[in-house]
Amino acid sequence: KFEEARELLENAEYEGKNLEKDYRKSMEKIDQVKAKIAEFKEKGVNIEELEKILKQAENEMKKWN
Repeated sequence: KFEEARELLENAEYEGKNLEKDYRKSMEKIDQVKAKIAEFKEKGVNIEELEKILKQAENEMKKWN
């Protein structure tokens, strides 16, 4: 039983680390999108729809945090 528990713990730790990496990558992408939106906004581009999509993505990421 201890060996089985140890194995399950190792698998959970591995999955947790992978999820954390994915979360960090996603947050980096969101930051990149924010920068692009700011660029477009400065150029007078209508970014309303992009901001809505960004807000949805941020809300989804909050669920993971």
